[in-house]
Amino acid sequence: MNIADLTNARVSVIGLGKSGLASCCLLKNKGAKVFASDNREIDKKILKQLNDLDIDFETAKHTEKCFKGKDFIITSPGVLLNCFPLNEARKRNIPIYSEIELGSWFIRTPIVAITGTNGKTTTVTLLGEMFKAIGKKVTLCGNIGLPLCRVALDDKEGDIIVMEVSSSQLETIKDFQPRVGVLLNITPNHLDRYSGNISVYTQAKANLFKNQGEGDFAILNGDDDRVRKVSIPRHVKKIYFSNLTQPLKLPGRHNLSNASAACSVLSCLFPEERGWLNALTHFRGLPHRLERIRKIKDVIFINDSKATSVDACLKAIESISAPIILIAGGRDKDSPFELLRRPISDKVKRLILIGESKNKIARILCNSTQIRMAATLKEAVLSAFSEAVPGDYVLLSPACASFDMFKNFEERGEKFREIVWKQLTVTSPSL
Repeated sequence: MNIADLTNARVSVIGLGKSGLASCCLLKNKGAKVFASDNREIDKKILKQLNDLDIDFETAKHTEKCFKGKDFIITSPGVLLNCFPLNEARKRNIPIYSEIELGSWFIRTPIVAITGTNGKTTTVTLLGEMFKAIGKKVTLCGNIGLPLCRVALDDKEGDIIVMEVSSSQLETIKDFQPRVGVLLNITPNHLDRYSGNISVYTQAKANLFKNQGEGDFAILNGDDDRVRKVSIPRHVKKIYFSNLTQPLKLPGRHNLSNASAACSVLSCLFPEERGWLNALTHFRGLPHRLERIRKIKDVIFINDSKATSVDACLKAIESISAPIILIAGGRDKDSPFELLRRPISDKVKRLILIGESKNKIARILCNSTQIRMAATLKEAVLSAFSEAVPGDYVLLSPACASFDMFKNFEERGEKFREIVWKQLTVTSPSL
């Protein structure tokens, strides 16, 4: 079918989060006949929007309406590829596309797309500041900010689009072609989605480059063995980056690599410009990413709730030279927690575990340090503070997803901040 004309195309959207709803809106705007489905109960605001758009939908289940008579299916990032409607669609040779694939059909602005296990949001946000510094109108989207379909619908793309893209979004692209693709790193993550096979996870990430051609750029981490082995199309310009040597206000040694990736993007697209240097050197990072919350009686509290993978937790531990009381745990993603043993043994004086995975982590990391369990995040923070001495760091770096106890990592980080500021009684607080 002609993707430039979706008039009367029969399309299902699976998953009704932010991306799914944006897909529905764009498809409806382009004249498609849309059906939406989610196996969860859906927020009333979303249901009202679907009704206002006159879109047929189902919630709390998936039925044959998802695939029967459909021309193609759009899937949201959180939807598993082996779910009932997608399995049935494949049996019937019905194409399955991601939300970013759909949005890209109607975008003409150059796209910089950034993926990797860790550092995506920080790098995207830093790039946004650097592009603004040289007078470019930049749109941030994907997993940060707006879904690409919403950008396409609003038709306000500006000079450049910078996207954060996940492996799940890249699994079902067909023609998505960024002008610049950036692969920051690959470490074990989301292995519950990929049957424990990091090669499959890596291939999903590598899809970022598969449609690139002459005039496009692939920016790759030269210090990452898995990234160096990724296959890049023949005519694509490959650029390898390493850790930046320039002093930054951005905390964490790993962010020297993210900053270097951002510099490589600017050097490719605007080689004569240097007006972005000030934005680079003054960027301080984002909430929930090695965010210094407070110092109480010379004990420093760090919010790294965004560390939902083992590798992110490792980088947080490496970035701190003082003794650490680490709060970790949450929903397991079939992660290799054994990789934490040596750094925890070397630098963590006490490990306080929370969430669904606490017993598993305790079993794997037994004898690496003193380990305690906590029923809630509040209990963990209060316990950490009671056991800390001047000079210690209390670090929330979960190495797990948040969905067992919180809506997302942001809510987890906000709760940590609230506990530190409101629940800890001190006589002389200071920043």
